[in-house]
Amino acid sequence: MLVDPVLDSQNLLILVTGFCFINSIGPLGNPPEIMEKKFGCFASQVMAKILFKQIICKISIRAGTAGTKNIIRQILHLGIPIAFGEILMAVMIFIIIKVIVVVDSQNGVAAFSAGLRCMHFLVLPLVGISSAVVTVTGAAFGANDKEKMQTVFAYSLKLGIVIACLMVTATFLLADIITLMFTWSNNSKAISSDLTWFLRLVFWGHPALVIAMNAASLFIGVGKGIKAFLLVLFRTIFFTVPLVLLLGIGFDLGLNGIWTGMVIANWLTAFVALIWVNRFFKTRCFPATNTDGEHDRVKLNLQKTG
Repeated sequence: MLVDPVLDSQNLLILVTGFCFINSIGPLGNPPEIMEKKFGCFASQVMAKILFKQIICKISIRAGTAGTKNIIRQILHLGIPIAFGEILMAVMIFIIIKVIVVVDSQNGVAAFSAGLRCMHFLVLPLVGISSAVVTVTGAAFGANDKEKMQTVFAYSLKLGIVIACLMVTATFLLADIITLMFTWSNNSKAISSDLTWFLRLVFWGHPALVIAMNAASLFIGVGKGIKAFLLVLFRTIFFTVPLVLLLGIGFDLGLNGIWTGMVIANWLTAFVALIWVNRFFKTRCFPATNTDGEHDRVKLNLQKTG
């Protein structure tokens, strides 16, 4: 896919320019954050122009085409919940930043922002797996192939969890080195301790994030955008925000309480996601269209009509 290099380059460039601007200008604030975002997005747009220099295809929609309203309705049925899910993610991050300011200082916000840059880059393999789940489970659902859907979901979980565990182990062991990349100047050393603990705690929620992401992708693939939105709603508003407030402010655990609350919220969301997926496979009726007998009947009918 041509889009993947663009996204990868944007996240990589934002990650690289992030610690460059942090160490050259100081702890994360508005100037370096705006500069690194603009630089990464500009470079990725240049790459996109190069990759898409030749027009691959043209799409035109004509009013009054048969089935246009139904197609638009189906697109909105999935697109609107996904869009609101992104809004909830932004609201969650906004609330977390406000809580960090209350329990710590601007240095805590800087550590959180730098940690998110690492997380966004390292989560790309998991995003790729979940994107594939949408396509393959959608095709299997259209063919009423329950066994293939279960196989795809189980395999994606195994592969994603293995990758997530490797990332957790590497991040935990290399947290000091990763932190040094963002804090090698005297101006940014103030965030080193907070960023190290962020890397060592938050990434323990990545295996659970795999489960939640793949479950949401499964529901999107079968056209159940509302359930995918509800998973995001549970993770952000129902789990993460209350736990961050409870552990960070209520129990006075500070930043480590906020990081721990984010991890617990991921695992609670994964638990809910597994229950919903299990209920979906148990309650959904899949016609047996892939049995040998059915294929034989189809071949017989074709021979008669031929």
